[in-house]
Amino acid sequence: YILGMDRAAMYRIASAKPGFEWAGTNKVSNKVQWPDWRPPVEMQARRPELPAYMAGGPAFRHAYRVLCADGTIRWLHTAADVIRDSKGRIIRVIGVLRDIDRLKHGQLELMEAKDAAEAANHAKSEFLANMSHEIRTPLNGVMGIAGALGRTDLTGPQGEMVQLIETSAETLEALLTDILDLARIEAGRLEIRSETFDLATSVEACAALFAASARAKGLELSVEIDADAQGAFEGDAPRLRQILANLIGNAVKFTAVGTISVKVAAKRDETSSQITFDVVDSGIGFDETAGQHLFNRFQQADGSITRQFGGTGLGLAISKSLAQAMGGTLSAISRPGHGSVFTLKLDLERGEGDIDLWDEGAAPQPASLAAMQVLLAEDHPTNRRVVELILDTVGLQLTSVENGAEAVNMAGSRTFDLVLMDMQMPVMDGLTAIKLIRKAEALAGKSPTPIYTLTANAMPEHERASQAAGADGHLTKPVSAERLLALVETVWHERQEHSLEAALTAYR
Repeated sequence: YILGMDRAAMYRIASAKPGFEWAGTNKVSNKVQWPDWRPPVEMQARRPELPAYMAGGPAFRHAYRVLCADGTIRWLHTAADVIRDSKGRIIRVIGVLRDIDRLKHGQLELMEAKDAAEAANHAKSEFLANMSHEIRTPLNGVMGIAGALGRTDLTGPQGEMVQLIETSAETLEALLTDILDLARIEAGRLEIRSETFDLATSVEACAALFAASARAKGLELSVEIDADAQGAFEGDAPRLRQILANLIGNAVKFTAVGTISVKVAAKRDETSSQITFDVVDSGIGFDETAGQHLFNRFQQADGSITRQFGGTGLGLAISKSLAQAMGGTLSAISRPGHGSVFTLKLDLERGEGDIDLWDEGAAPQPASLAAMQVLLAEDHPTNRRVVELILDTVGLQLTSVENGAEAVNMAGSRTFDLVLMDMQMPVMDGLTAIKLIRKAEALAGKSPTPIYTLTANAMPEHERASQAAGADGHLTKPVSAERLLALVETVWHERQEHSLEAALTAYR
């Protein structure tokens, strides 16, 4: 018979062993049971696919479970084909019944393993995100207080101690960022974004970050950029700067005497260019054996390197993963005692439109911040005090509240030039508060107040959530005094310009 058994035979099997207890359909065990297994078996006999196929529908192919005489459940696969005469009448039905139990259980095991791996990745990502938040919160206190203290009158030794605190905190932040990047890469959640940016400006800004430390060691740091590499390109500028900063920073770290040069060359075609970045140093170098595992995680060329120079051995591994994610390559050649050459190759399209001139020039300095009104929503007393100490140095008028509900009420009763909003707070979280403030502004016909989330939530999804809620920017903790003051001064300058334009328009 077409199915290997007729409907009566199926009912005979179904009535043979009553009384099974439910054990779950997702179990891999061969002893899967159900409380009332008559309906599932009956359902197989009444499936509409076969009549539909015989009426001209899609081919009949179906996998299902049946109860065997020994009480076990086995997976079967049924396939049927009809043979028609010259007039299209069905004269024969041929069916095949296959035992696919081993194959099906193998698939179920793979699915369970996949689900377990995804659950483990999700749990790890959640853990890292939570740990990032918990570590960044006290680290924000360290960096912020040190920054505020550094802006006061200190003796020479006191200034040196504050500088050591700031340097140590920045090192901790860099290590935390590396670990989070590694977690994103392992979880497949690394995001590459494309924007229009000025390549030469980005390269020169990266080199400028290490100019002071190179000078302190007596090193000559130079940048050479071909004419074809000048101008606007499309790509992930922050990730490119992250790679270059890591390469240049390593070159400065591992070079005691001599020179470091950053060379950028380009091969152009009609729409894109192959850009080659070479970071060349005269440092300690490494041998071929060390070079084979140089880009591995938690690896450095020599175990003594970690003791002498510090670091986790994550920077190059992350840089290589970033280069690959952007469709490029990262490689290195070296000889012990004769320096190293690290080469990054990327294919970048020529850019059009607005150019990201990252860090080009300082933000304009307003005459005074005394008239600026800033609202801070922060539940953590240490973080609240950090921001207060930093902003007190520039004399602006700061109002502090402890949760989102208070921030909404305060924003509705007064006019502020800037709102700094934490994301995680009791009573009402920051994102809900931002949405309510934006809604109230729209109903009142008021111009939007600049709102920046100031939070220890540093993952990309947190930044997207801030933007979706209506925030103008996302500032992650730990925040240095320089970064926070630069933001305040930029917002104040833009507000001044906007007020002036509005006054001129009204005058005309």
